[in-house]
Amino acid sequence: MNTQNKFIFVMIPLVIIIIGCVGPTVEIKKDAYYSEKIVEKTSNYILGQGDTIQITYFFSTQPSEEEYLLEVGDVINVNFLYHPETNKRATIRPDGKITLSRKGDIRAAGLSTLQLKNKIVEIYSDTFKNPELTIELIEFSQALKGFKEAVKSDRGGHSKTMLIRPDGYISPFFLETDTKASGQTVKQLEKTLSANYKKRFSSVAISIALYSTNSNLVYVNGEVRKPDSYQLVGPTTVTQILSEAGIIFETASLKTVLVLSRSLDGKPVGRLVNIEDVLKNGNIGEDIFLKRFDVVFVPKNKIAQANQFIDQYINKIIPRDISMNFTYRINP
Repeated sequence: MNTQNKFIFVMIPLVIIIIGCVGPTVEIKKDAYYSEKIVEKTSNYILGQGDTIQITYFFSTQPSEEEYLLEVGDVINVNFLYHPETNKRATIRPDGKITLSRKGDIRAAGLSTLQLKNKIVEIYSDTFKNPELTIELIEFSQALKGFKEAVKSDRGGHSKTMLIRPDGYISPFFLETDTKASGQTVKQLEKTLSANYKKRFSSVAISIALYSTNSNLVYVNGEVRKPDSYQLVGPTTVTQILSEAGIIFETASLKTVLVLSRSLDGKPVGRLVNIEDVLKNGNIGEDIFLKRFDVVFVPKNKIAQANQFIDQYINKIIPRDISMNFTYRINP
């Protein structure tokens, strides 16, 4: 038997053995990580760099002077009845404070004129006996008017979109410091910004919505027409993402689609999903929801693997002038 025939004799049973053994050799069990209790919904989506949020601003009706809470930019007169040398005209600074004669800085923003009066009386009680004074509101809501103009949208109302920068922060209008948005849910960020705005403008309320996402990616590879990364916008199942990627039905093994993810403690987790059962029998319980950074891999079916093996290891190795005939059976 010459060398070429020996090679063929060895390769034929090897092909049959490999074909019969095609399929996963390690059982990948279902993991609680995919239980319905922790399916990622839009409401608990974690914001990331590149996401865009929309902030809508609401302005309450202007209260009376007795109810009005002082704001940044307001101008007041502090008038002492018996000590005019201590009188002061002050503009509330961006930090919410004013400077009193001989007493330094105190916070005024967020207080009513009566509350500020009582606070100043207490401060000067160690200097004057029973100090009497009045707080005169000269100009108010100037900063608020500028704020309203700054956040006015083209379509009416007051809203602005903001992109989360690569450092994870945003720069909200009329706030002195940037706010970290990355790593928070929309509701968490809304709570943080609401508290910050209340410190400056007592009559302002906000709501935040997720405008667009750019960090909520999953990755699809294998027997699909468009292997790529895809954005998750709301809850998305394996079947839905594969419909975007385009399954190559001729070569795909839909009974063993692999979803790779990470558990809550950061460990890799895998699950085999029977997409064929979903498509043919409507078993939607098999169609799990995906999470950010999941990897979906569609393997080749047995016939495709056999054809690939024959092409790589027989057609491209065995000389073309040698003819051979054999049959093989693929185990179901």
